[in-house]
Amino acid sequence: MATWSMRVLLPAAVLALLFLPVEGVPVAGYARGLAGDLSVTSLLLLGSFVLSFASGPKLHDRRELGAVAAFVLAGAAFLYPMALGLTSFDPYALGYSVRVRVLLLGLAPVALCAWFRGRLLLLLSILLALAAFRFDLLESRNLWDYLLDPWLTVVLLAWTGFTIFGRLSKSR
Repeated sequence: MATWSMRVLLPAAVLALLFLPVEGVPVAGYARGLAGDLSVTSLLLLGSFVLSFASGPKLHDRRELGAVAAFVLAGAAFLYPMALGLTSFDPYALGYSVRVRVLLLGLAPVALCAWFRGRLLLLLSILLALAAFRFDLLESRNLWDYLLDPWLTVVLLAWTGFTIFGRLSKSR
């Protein structure tokens, strides 16, 4: 009983703290002000972790999370340096509805590969991001913002680094 109550009360307490106002602005508002809205991929991962924490069994394994991390980090490596002006090509412009077909052509093989390799978390994140983009569920009008965000990139980069470091430590 105590374990179950901790599994429910801890996420509820953290969620309540996010809405705690600091100088009139909720704590979550500061994070949003720094990097914008969370992507659909971030929300999916957060939701799955909270459900796993509350219910006990994991909803996904390391391979599933690794596939999402590879997708997000590859997208971030492609998007962020070029969008910051390191080249004259701006891939962020591909995410606007006028040019989004080019980005969709790039996402189709990734989604098919995820389907055939059984990486359902990655497939679900792509499909939910596309559906949310179609129905304008976030403030942004750019598909990239539905797929990835800076917070997700930093977290998955750290997770990947710790995973690689852990494997290297075990092999020694």
